[in-house]
Amino acid sequence: MRAYLLLFFAGLLSFVSIQGQMVARGWLAKELTNSNAALGGVFMAFGVTMLLLTPIGGVVADRFSRRKIMAGTQVVLATTSLWIALAISYGFITYSQLVLASAVQAGAFAFLGPARTAWTGDLVDWALLPKAIA
Repeated sequence: MRAYLLLFFAGLLSFVSIQGQMVARGWLAKELTNSNAALGGVFMAFGVTMLLLTPIGGVVADRFSRRKIMAGTQVVLATTSLWIALAISYGFITYSQLVLASAVQAGAFAFLGPARTAWTGDLVDWALLPKAIA
């Protein structure tokens, strides 16, 4: 049960940080371009990438180490976040970098979600599994 609680709170923190970054990237895209379409472009890059890669992420989660998938995706998410933070800090951020970062993070999240859900099934008793996933 302790392992599941750690997984739950780590997943919660990861999800909240990704969603916060999405809001911040959208806001920054609007400020850089002064266009609502740019805001939509950042969100569309995230959504389309998630739509296309999540089924592949599910297959990968069934065939490879879920722990390694989760660790790798966290590294990708952190690296992308660091890159955007440095680009903003040093003033070389562009709209295309925001779209690319959105797509890369969506790709990582598309592999993280299925691996995390599948690992939940390994950590929780069968009777408690519906509650744990919900």
